[in-house]
Amino acid sequence: MQKKKEQTTVNPANMYSRVLVYMKPYWWIFLISLISALIVVLFQGISTWFLGSLPGILFSSEGFGIQTEKPPLSIATINEYMKYYGNKLFYISDKIPPMIAVCIALALAFTIKNVFQYINNASTGLLNFSTARDMRNNLYRHILKLPTKFYDQNKSGSLMSIMINDLNIINSVVMDSLRTLLMEPLKLLGFITMLFIINAKLTLVVFIVYPILIFIMVKIGQYVKTRSRKSLASYDEMISCVSEVMVGVRAVKMFNTTEVENAKFAKTSDVLKKRQFRQKLTGDVLSPLTETLAFYLIGGLLILGGSDFVSGGGSFSPEDFARFMAFLFMSYQPLKTLGNINASIQSAVAAAQRVFKVLDTPAEEVSPLDKSKVPVFKNDILFNNVSFFYESAKNTVVLDNLSLTVKKGNTVALVGGSGAGKSTLLDILPRFYDITSGEILLDGKNIYEFDLTAYRELFSIVSQETILFNTSVRENIAYGKIDATEDEIIEAAKAANAFNFINKMEKGFDTIIGERGVALSGGQRQRIAIARAILRNSQILILDEATSALDTESEQLVQEALARLMKGKTTFVAAHRLSTIRSADVILVLEKGKLVESGNHDELLAKGGRYNYLYSIQFGGKKQ
Repeated sequence: MQKKKEQTTVNPANMYSRVLVYMKPYWWIFLISLISALIVVLFQGISTWFLGSLPGILFSSEGFGIQTEKPPLSIATINEYMKYYGNKLFYISDKIPPMIAVCIALALAFTIKNVFQYINNASTGLLNFSTARDMRNNLYRHILKLPTKFYDQNKSGSLMSIMINDLNIINSVVMDSLRTLLMEPLKLLGFITMLFIINAKLTLVVFIVYPILIFIMVKIGQYVKTRSRKSLASYDEMISCVSEVMVGVRAVKMFNTTEVENAKFAKTSDVLKKRQFRQKLTGDVLSPLTETLAFYLIGGLLILGGSDFVSGGGSFSPEDFARFMAFLFMSYQPLKTLGNINASIQSAVAAAQRVFKVLDTPAEEVSPLDKSKVPVFKNDILFNNVSFFYESAKNTVVLDNLSLTVKKGNTVALVGGSGAGKSTLLDILPRFYDITSGEILLDGKNIYEFDLTAYRELFSIVSQETILFNTSVRENIAYGKIDATEDEIIEAAKAANAFNFINKMEKGFDTIIGERGVALSGGQRQRIAIARAILRNSQILILDEATSALDTESEQLVQEALARLMKGKTTFVAAHRLSTIRSADVILVLEKGKLVESGNHDELLAKGGRYNYLYSIQFGGKKQ
């Protein structure tokens, strides 16, 4: 039985904590990224400091002088202490002019910074792609383990969007933001520290404006998150629209509804455009707004610092002034980057909400197949007071207190109108759905006590909607038995009346049959599916309207193949065409989820009940 699903709540901290789990195996890549980020920040600061030395060298002949005496080291004299050692570096030799020494130092600092910037970009990219692959693979594995009801409640287009678009958003943003959150705070801290060292009074002015900028970033981020969630929902609708048309393209062409579908897609696409544009407008307002505020800040500091410098008080030298303004400009960039990344993080949170909602959906307890756990069906299957309803329609009982016994080797046919419960009964037997109440016993043991993977090895299914894959005929036949030999595949094809038409194909068993077997006729598709079931050789066979969509000639070939398949098997058959189930050992007549009649063909006709009525409608009262 499935556990009750809990509501998934995602915030930035929760998102990072869950993504970091996938990064754990790549800790060494993260370490390279972190070390290279620290080196980049260090040499960016060094290069900025070197740039600030240029005015001192340029104006030294005009009386501003160079720091020649080593000052005592204290908090108040850190700036002078650093300038002293910087000047010693630039005046290291009379043969090298100070200006050239500065340029050489700058060139080396920028070269080292950019080399490690490249290493940081490469390592972060590798970390991103590796993490994205692992998340994508884990999500795909989890989706395949989810119960059938999950697929009933979610559109395939929505799942495709989550698998591709949402995961890309999360990984792209998380990796970019991770690098940003590593480097930019370090830069900001380093640059503000340098500002305090150079001039504490002016630096305090900076802190009047920065909290305002941070408040604006947070508020805009909240709006971006809301609008991002709406954009993702519109993207889902567009993918679903495309998916439905691709599957039903023949109906679109037959009913000449191309323009209708074009209009529907255009409307969906237009809604997506509007929502994406609103999201962009909200996010893009951050940069010009913060730049404007920063300009006012810098302008004010230029007036304050410049007037101090011009007054000649000596507290602010040309070198200090240039260096202060350089670090001030440099400190604005990480703040701006952090603001922009906040908007991106909120977009990722909206995507993560959807991804983790899927990952948090309880999966079936599917484990690798252990053949020793596969049950051996010996006696019978007992349905004891089984009831079932779908969660989406709890007021509608699909199976109502159903009780019956099926002996091993019997063929059991299910008959009834649409909605009688035939297909549902066939779905609960292999545990595609969990029953609401009652029990199903296999040889006296509750089917929920068996290992699910091993239990499903008991079954083969051939349905009206044949499930084939866009690969070769050989791989489709061997889908239920991956390790099948070539001889086994050929024998299965012969038994299914499929060998002749397969041999006539250009590449025989290596022919690619297209998505959903589009290159084959309906009868050919069914015979490939039957060959697959024959090769699997399961103990219990489920046939769900397996011949209802076939012409007379194809039906005869398929019926012959089914007769070979059913030999010695316990078979459950759901059919509207009563001519196909006359030879069944037991016919169960269902109506509104209840078992109203049971017996063989002749017995039920003799009763003159519901089966007789359905038979008369199909054959006009003529006995066959």
